[in-house]
Amino acid sequence: MKYYHIGWAHCGCSSLAEAFSQISEWHPELRIKSIRFGEPIIEVEGKGIRLRDLLKQNRDMARSPLFGLDEYNVILEPEVDHHSDSVPFWQYLAENDGDVKFIVTHREPIDAVESHYKHISENSDGVVVYDVKDVVKKIYDTRYTQTLYLNAIKEFFKNTDRLLTMDIAHGDGYEKLLPFLGLDIPDDLPQFPHMNQHNSDQISVRL
Repeated sequence: MKYYHIGWAHCGCSSLAEAFSQISEWHPELRIKSIRFGEPIIEVEGKGIRLRDLLKQNRDMARSPLFGLDEYNVILEPEVDHHSDSVPFWQYLAENDGDVKFIVTHREPIDAVESHYKHISENSDGVVVYDVKDVVKKIYDTRYTQTLYLNAIKEFFKNTDRLLTMDIAHGDGYEKLLPFLGLDIPDDLPQFPHMNQHNSDQISVRL
């Protein structure tokens, strides 16, 4: 079984990656090996290629959707035409590979947008001032896109056991993820990782 992550930026992607890393230590028998967007180029048929480009190429060439990724069983945040007007890659994958389950991470749009701007501010000196109209537009655009997208995903996978939705920022964690992976929840369940948390004492975003 492989697990394919569908996520937006600033919606817990790094936290999910760290969770899988921890699970691989607890359950070495699962032989979890993950790959994530932005990681080093992979070698396929003697050539180096990025994850996003490989998935697009597989689709364009009508190959198996996950061709070249046999050694990986967790594909995280691939960022490949999820918002395309055509059939999105996750749907193409679901229709052509029944041995893949899907995990969607989402977040309240205003929180995701705030995280986006704070991420930018971390690399600046002092206070960053943004145009309030740009911020509000980004919030509404994010809410509109995410709502449509989530509804489409849930509708596609309804009456199946192939989809897990997680709002990590609002507390979803191992109690949802482990059963989805077919694992028991231990009595001494550790806290779910929360990566890339911003230090509000050091960052000031002012509209």
